[in-house]
Parts: sequence; structure tokens; C-alpha cells
Amino acid sequence: MKRLIILLLVLVFHAEAHSQLENYRNLYFAAQGEAGIKSYYNGVSNANESNAVFKAYKGVATAMYAEVVSGVDEKFSYFGKGKQLIEDAIQADFWNPEIRFLRYSVQAEVPWIVNYSSNLNEDANIILNALKSNQIDFRNDFWKKAIKFIVASGELSSSLVNEFKKYQV
Repeated sequence: MKRLIILLLVLVFHAEAHSQLENYRNLYFAAQGEAGIKSYYNGVSNANESNAVFKAYKGVATAMYAEVVSGVDEKFSYFGKGKQLIEDAIQADFWNPEIRFLRYSVQAEVPWIVNYSSNLNEDANIILNALKSNQIDFRNDFWKKAIKFIVASGELSSSLVNEFKKYQV
């Protein structure tokens, strides 16, 4: 009986985490304009940082929030905090393609002045290797959007873009 209760608790926690992840993904892709960014930031600001993927979403939201705050110091403060959360998430789960996509998306969009774009090819290659090894399902809605973003980003060589295009559906 004790094992059954533990199994049920594990299943409930797993379902809750999956639901939370889907929510974070939806907020991320809806984060367009000031209202979308604020909604995303508010939606993930209490994310459980012991989960590396959740920490990465919180980091991206925090870095993006720099766009909507006023004052240069405040902008750099939010961006720096977000960047650190993303980097910590990568250290916690180095090969995770979703975390790598999140960092890729930030690095592809930030202005050069913040000096945060040196990992684009590394992240793209980790994602591509995960696609090739079927670690991720390119038919999944999240990955369809992610691959579309990567292809459209203009940050990769044409040969790497062509490799990603093989997974566009």
C-alpha cells in the first residue's frame, strides 16, 4: 500500500510539472510586446529553480524583462540576473536541448552591446544532435516553433540552417 501511495504521488508531481512546463512554454512563445513580456515574467517569476528547465525559463523571462523596465542600470540588472539564471541552468543540465534553445533565443535577439552571443553555434549543434538522435520530437508543437525560430534567426551558416530545415514540418 505504501508503494502505491508513493507511486501515485510521483505521478501527480510529474503531471503537475508537465503542466507547469507547458504553461511556461506557452508564455514564452506569447511574450511579444510589453504586455506579453510582463505576462511571461509574472508567470514564471516564482518558478522552482531546483528544476533546471524551469530555471532557464525564469532566466529568459528575467532577461527579456530588461526590455520593459526604464533606466539603463535597471535594464542591465535584469539582463544580468536573467543571464546568470540561464547559465546556471545549463551547468545543472548541460546537454538539455530545451535549455540550449532558450539560451540560443536570447543570444540571437540581444543587442551586441551586451556581449552575449558566443554560444549560438554550440547551442544549435546540441539541439541538432538531439534531433538527429530522436531525443526530441520535431513534430511536437514546442519544437516546431523552436526550429522555425532557429531557421529564421539568421545567426547560423547556411549548411547548419539546411540541417535544421530537414526537421521542419
